[in-house]
Amino acid sequence: MKQAIWTQSQPVTSYLVDFQRRLSLPGLLALFQEMAWNHAEHAGHGYSVSTGHSQAWVLARQRIEVERWPSWNEVVELRTWLRPPRGLLVFRDFEIVGCARGVGTWMSIDMVSRHPRTPQLGEANFLREGTFDFQPVRIEPFEVAEGQARFQVQPSDLDLNGHVNNLRYAQWVLDSLPMSVHRSHQLANYEVNFLTEVCEGDVVVVQHGPRGLFQGWRESDRKVVFTAQLASASSS
Repeated sequence: MKQAIWTQSQPVTSYLVDFQRRLSLPGLLALFQEMAWNHAEHAGHGYSVSTGHSQAWVLARQRIEVERWPSWNEVVELRTWLRPPRGLLVFRDFEIVGCARGVGTWMSIDMVSRHPRTPQLGEANFLREGTFDFQPVRIEPFEVAEGQARFQVQPSDLDLNGHVNNLRYAQWVLDSLPMSVHRSHQLANYEVNFLTEVCEGDVVVVQHGPRGLFQGWRESDRKVVFTAQLASASSS
């Protein structure tokens, strides 16, 4: 049985920060993603094992709560662990100690049919006590939009599974906001639902809704491909 809690230290490098010299949301998500891959490989259910079973891990939902954004060159301690799975869903908690915490809902899909399959979890050890007291919830699409931005998927947007990387959705949401919002507000919470795969060549229109809601729909079939919600506070 492998260790339940995976820990590692990481400097906040220049390519992880934003124009305010703080860890960016995509940078934070990149740290959490890499930590998840490292822990999964260690526990025997990472990329190499999954592909051997013609399966791939995909993120279905994610919620991030931030107390403090680490600064450029700060060394942070990262931790992650798995909760016991529920059916086909696997919940992974992660944190930057003293700064941020989050939960991701993962699924294993067949690489050909793209349908969910029972995950291969190898020697994973699940943390049954001390897990976070929240999880991502369903975010419904909305009808009345306040603004929108249009993004075409480029080859550099794709991950190793051939669809848009989860970091890119966060970047689209942030890039749909004017600079004045970025200067006057600091992000506190981010939650996202990934509803369907988005691939190279797709055009996604990101719309703003009430209460910090966002949604992205694909131009070719007008299908909503993701929903998200941001919560922020005025910058000091």
